Parts: sequence; structure tokens; C-alpha cells
Amino acid sequence: MKQIYMTRSGGSVRSILTVYSDGTKFKLHYLILGRTNPTKAEKAKGVKSQRFEILNNEFLFDSVNDINFIMLPVQKLTNRFKNEYLYRNKKDEI
Repeated sequence: MKQIYMTRSGGSVRSILTVYSDGTKFKLHYLILGRTNPTKAEKAKGVKSQRFEILNNEFLFDSVNDINFIMLPVQKLTNRFKNEYLYRNKKDEI
């Protein structure tokens, strides 16, 4: 499978959706990363904020017809994938 789409949202919580396909099958990989928030005292000691994993899930589908978009996490990114990739590339199956 090759990567066909990627989108993300930023901020202290970063959400990333990467979509892979081989032409028929689809793999949607959701990754959500949080960030620690050191106190002023910790920052004065040189402590930097760190990223940590909140969610790391992959969903495999045999075709675009099998994708249940409502049940997937991070609806904002899922809708972006539907609108920006599937509709633009005229996937009539959805």
C-alpha cells in the first residue's frame, strides 16, 4: 500500500490522519499526540515540553464501500479526507 492522503491539526494536541491504499483496499491510520506542560519552575530548570501518544489506531477496509465514516475517531480529519480526497477524486462508491 502507498500513502495517498495525509492531514493534521495542530496545537498542544496534534491529530494526524494518514491514508494508504493499493487501489482497492484502504488503511486509515489515526495518531493523536499530546504535549506536556512544564511549570515555570521546571522551565527555569531547562525542562522542555514533550510529545506523548494519546491514540494510535489503524483501520483496514477491503473497499471504500466498507468504510463506516461515522464510527471512525477524529471526525474533523475524517471529514477532511472525505471532502478533499474522495469527492475530489470522484470515488462514486461512497
